[in-house]
Amino acid sequence: MAKKGSEARRKKRLEKHRARREEKSAKRQEAMRAPVADATLPLEDALIGADWEEKRLASLVISRRHPNRNVSFAQFLVDLDGFGLKDFGGRENAAWEVYDRWLDRSRYKRVPAGFIARMVREAIAWANAYGFPLPKGNRRLLDLPGEPDDSGPSFAFGRDGEPFLRGEEADIRWRVAQSGRSLEEFECELFPSPSKRAVRTHFVPPEYLDRADRGDPLLRLEKMASLAERWEADKEPARAEAIFKGMEPIARQVGRLADYLREYAAFLLRHERGEEALAILGRRVEAVSDPAAKAEAAMDRADLLRYLGDAIEAEKVYRSLLESAPQPDRVRLRYARFLRDTARRDEARDLCRQVIAGESGADPEANEVLRSAYQDLYDDLAALGEDKEAKALAKEAKRRGIRVH
Repeated sequence: MAKKGSEARRKKRLEKHRARREEKSAKRQEAMRAPVADATLPLEDALIGADWEEKRLASLVISRRHPNRNVSFAQFLVDLDGFGLKDFGGRENAAWEVYDRWLDRSRYKRVPAGFIARMVREAIAWANAYGFPLPKGNRRLLDLPGEPDDSGPSFAFGRDGEPFLRGEEADIRWRVAQSGRSLEEFECELFPSPSKRAVRTHFVPPEYLDRADRGDPLLRLEKMASLAERWEADKEPARAEAIFKGMEPIARQVGRLADYLREYAAFLLRHERGEEALAILGRRVEAVSDPAAKAEAAMDRADLLRYLGDAIEAEKVYRSLLESAPQPDRVRLRYARFLRDTARRDEARDLCRQVIAGESGADPEANEVLRSAYQDLYDDLAALGEDKEAKALAKEAKRRGIRVH
């Protein structure tokens, strides 16, 4: 009888955990439906590509943090010589982890938000003056930089006050045609357009598509993934999911079940179905056989657990992996990021220092984990205003062949 009572209490406890996760997930999804692109939110990052003055092509990133620690961010591509605002995109109210994985901070340097607002506004005015087409996208993202000001470095559009058009010939001809002008009106440097569009694949390298037999089940799996992607892009998620469900037997047949489960979980997360994605990621952990890959899959699931509000269970996963994973420094690095996201910065810094002091330093030039540990620790120290310690860390990293930014 005692055993039955113990089992009943365990089930009841699990149900309470599930109910709390579902409640937090519902609140998070409700918050994500609200208008969020707002320049009054606290600034997270205002960045510009480090080589913008040399290339005359500026990649700008602006991001702002929400009370729930999510981030709205936008990226603008500004062609200073030619077309002005060439492209922009971003996400509203995305999870901080999504933003952090997307942004490669090593490519950027910080600038004032008012500088970004000024460059974007002047890029739009420059494009309008010549009738160049402006990119389509979520117009609310244009509000993220806020009001322009005179801060930051100076810049000017064009060469000698006139557009200088450089790039792929087909793209430039299309843009000039949209303006109602002729190519002969501008000074140009044209490059040959590629003969084939780059192909994004999910399970095989692009060259596999050309050499595979038509009856190859792996090729069929790849084509189904591409079809699901097109249905999703056309705002038909139900049709996309029907294809995803039909992919599983084929993925199992060709030994790609773990890869398939990763793609399916990502699809579910894009459509705010966190609990279902969590279950799929749990299946993925079981499907992976390589110990190092299994640990990575387990950490992916742990990060989603934290995102859904169950930080306690997520931390159990990380602590277990510290004892059993074949590459403990990788676990320490990701665990440190987990701790930083839960406002436990001191513990996160200690883990980064363990990675730096550990065996990963045997080959610093080739060890990405060590480089990331130095960068994460440097970013944390700089964010807290501990400039002296951050500079000392940068010098130490440099002696080991690693640059931090």
